[in-house]
Formats: sequence, C-alpha cells, structure tokens
Amino acid sequence: MIQIAWRHGLYMFLGFTLIFVLALISNNVDNYHIRYINLGIQALFIWLALKKQRRTHEGFQDEVMSNFPSGVALGMMTSVIAYFPFSLGVSIFLRESPNTMEAIRLSTGFGEYLSPFFVGVMIFAEGVAFALIGSYIITRIIQAGKQPV
Repeated sequence: MIQIAWRHGLYMFLGFTLIFVLALISNNVDNYHIRYINLGIQALFIWLALKKQRRTHEGFQDEVMSNFPSGVALGMMTSVIAYFPFSLGVSIFLRESPNTMEAIRLSTGFGEYLSPFFVGVMIFAEGVAFALIGSYIITRIIQAGKQPV
C-alpha cells in the first residue's frame, strides 16, 4: 500500500507542478480558481491508487475495499505525499518572488495578512481536507461498482 501511495503521490505532485508552471508561463498564477484543476488531478490519482490497490490485492478484494478506512488511508497518504512538497515549493517560490506574492494578495481578500507561509499551509490543508472527503467517496464508488446488481 505504501509503494502505491508513493508512486501515485509523486505523479500527483508532478501534475500539480506542471499546472503551476503552466500558470506561471501564462501569467495566471494569481487566478485563484486554478486550484480546481489541482483537485481534479488529486481525484484522478486517488482513484488510480485505489484501483491499483484493488487489482494488487485481487484475492483480498472484499476485505480491502469493504473496509473503507483502508481506502481512505491510501488516498490520504497519496495526497500528503503530493501536497507536502508542492505546498513547500509554492511557499519558497512566493517568498523569493515578491511580485507574484503581491499579485496574489491583490486578487484575494486576505490582503496584508497573506504570507507565503500561510499560502503553503492553506494549500496543504485544502489538499488534506479534499483527500479525506474524496478518498471516502471514491472508495465507495469503486466498491459500489464491484457489487452485483
């Protein structure tokens, strides 16, 4: 389970980084709504990790996937592996790029209270919160897809 989380978490991190770089290139880094793309990437890689876990443990399918806490734990691990370095990298980038940080301050309602550290913490918190909810929902969807009708 840990290998699956690491593999999919690193792919998720690469997806987040790619979107961030594309936003920088297109001067959309201050667009607050780009985070929805990150949530889509996160949901995709949680789903892929859970499907891989189910295929890997074919003989134990009922135990592994009917026990939804193991599915939620896998989704949480995958997301934390991706969001920790991403939020740290964004914080460092914003600390070193005051013009970008100022553009983000102006486009949000936090104003002077917004700091690179706070941005990193909020990115990480949003990712973990979605991981909890999204992993539960995705685990249930996968489980429902394998139930006989």
